[in-house]
Amino acid sequence: AVVSTQCTGGSYFCVAAEFREYWFESSAPVEIAVQEPPMVPKNLTVITKTATSLHLRWEPQGDIPAEYYIVVLKPGDEQFTADQHEVVISQLEPYSALIPLL
Repeated sequence: AVVSTQCTGGSYFCVAAEFREYWFESSAPVEIAVQEPPMVPKNLTVITKTATSLHLRWEPQGDIPAEYYIVVLKPGDEQFTADQHEVVISQLEPYSALIPLL
């Protein structure tokens, strides 16, 4: 089970220091927001399939939106990136055995 937790963060300073003959230091303010990764998508559905293509669609889950999804096909670890909630994978070898991992 994936459990979402409250976001934390705040204002911090990033400091770089070096000592040669003298001490040199530089700093800059940064804002950091720590969040949990998005939850696994739900309702993965095969919309269409042919001998050489596959059209997948899914629904996001949870309150934290995903910027993009990566669909990995096994064997071979070929990756396809989807910035929406669906992906069309084409130019597959006929009769390939695919296991999509989201």
